[in-house]
Amino acid sequence: MAKKYDVAVLGWWYGLNYGSVLTYYSLHQAISNLGHSILMVHEPLGYNGWRVKWGDDIMSLEFARRMGYNFTEQTHFSELAALNAEADTFLVGSDQLWNPHIGRVNDDLFLDFVSHENKRISYATSFGNKGVEKFKPPFVNKHKANLGEFSAISVREAYAVETAKNVFGIEATKVLDPVFLLPQEHYSELAAKSGYQPEGNYLLIFILDPEEAKREVILSVAKKLKVDKVIVTPNPDQGRTSAEEIFHDDIFEFVPEDSPENFLQAYKHASYVVTDSFHGTAFSVIFEKPFSSIYNRKRGADRFVNLLGDLGFGESRRLLLTDTDETVAENPNIDFGIDFSMANAHLQQERQRSLTWLDQAIKMPKEIDTVSTFLPAFETNAPTAITIENGPRGAQATVADGESTKGRHVWFELPRQLRPSKIYRLHFRWSLQSDSPNVNVHLRNPKSGAFRVIGSVKSSDDPTTKGDTVDFLVKDPSSTQIMLGALHLTGGTRQVTLKNVTIQEISATAG
Repeated sequence: MAKKYDVAVLGWWYGLNYGSVLTYYSLHQAISNLGHSILMVHEPLGYNGWRVKWGDDIMSLEFARRMGYNFTEQTHFSELAALNAEADTFLVGSDQLWNPHIGRVNDDLFLDFVSHENKRISYATSFGNKGVEKFKPPFVNKHKANLGEFSAISVREAYAVETAKNVFGIEATKVLDPVFLLPQEHYSELAAKSGYQPEGNYLLIFILDPEEAKREVILSVAKKLKVDKVIVTPNPDQGRTSAEEIFHDDIFEFVPEDSPENFLQAYKHASYVVTDSFHGTAFSVIFEKPFSSIYNRKRGADRFVNLLGDLGFGESRRLLLTDTDETVAENPNIDFGIDFSMANAHLQQERQRSLTWLDQAIKMPKEIDTVSTFLPAFETNAPTAITIENGPRGAQATVADGESTKGRHVWFELPRQLRPSKIYRLHFRWSLQSDSPNVNVHLRNPKSGAFRVIGSVKSSDDPTTKGDTVDFLVKDPSSTQIMLGALHLTGGTRQVTLKNVTIQEISATAG
């Protein structure tokens, strides 16, 4: 049966944050413009306390309905696998979805539930700030295998390309943040649907984390620019109350209602913008509004540096919390005249390249590596008890007379990382010569030396190569070796001769 959707998108499109809402609106629109049908996947429950039940009437969902999204209901993460029947390609979107410091980051955002037959891609996903010390071994070990199953990976920041390679061993392409995939005219049309009509010569502020120091700097900018008023666009995630406590002077005026259309309308008619938001900075550039950014260290200052560097602004647009009336007055960059030509040229070029990457990533056929065949090479922890001969035609391990005792093992490495909770099939072309009727096959962790039995095969006096198959469930993806014990290789000829091995991931219903 044909699947209902071409692409299923995961990410924080439902979040009460204009950056998140418009990031996924832009991505949704871009994918739709490329001719694909889309299912937006709501946040699954059950992972941890950061995953909560969202209201049905919140701003982001009301916007999704106005924009005609098809989206799922919130369910437990254990039900995500059912989505494999709904879409061919699963795409994890932008924002800091792979930042281990964020509590809501979990397995679904690494597409752990997607079947081997379906395709996985990422578009402009972010690891947050640069630096690798935040990636602890449990996080890396858990998600490296899942990222290895992606057909195409793109990231938002230049340093994220190196993070992907050096931490997770994957190749990634840098692309534009999704908000830049749509032209200014498109956002102007959406802004025109707003019932809000701001007037006058005003400074717009979009501050995610209000504080007194930011208020003082903003007042200094307003004083220098001689604006009539300062319009405040509060953060929709309960940000209005905190903003009203900080921005209480008569010069401040608030956007009356939280909606993406009002947010864009306020930007469209602003004379100048001050923001501590990454996406607030992005929309300043999209609408070609003179702006200054307060780098938000709480939410990731490196993202500002990367973005403004790409756009050719460098540090010229930065405001400091230590700025005063004097330093603001002396700063030549706080002015209504800003040249956007370099930024626009960059965006025009990168927009086309990024859209081409996205189009090709969605359209490329899924390369299903159903079977990997490889020649093994044995190792042992008992070199005086077990003789090993590795060669171009296979490997042989022979147990010496009287050395078939517990604790003496021989093993070989699998050619690829295993995915947790998946079922694999191993097929051996070998001969097992032993007086023991059965020989246990183990999966071994090379770091800890721990192992477990995954199957048992019959030994044979026939030295000709035969075949055996073992199916097993992956419980520990860091166990990457297949091991035999000398305890089961007994009698006159105590030998295993291994020609090759094939490994493939199979479905739970495979025969």
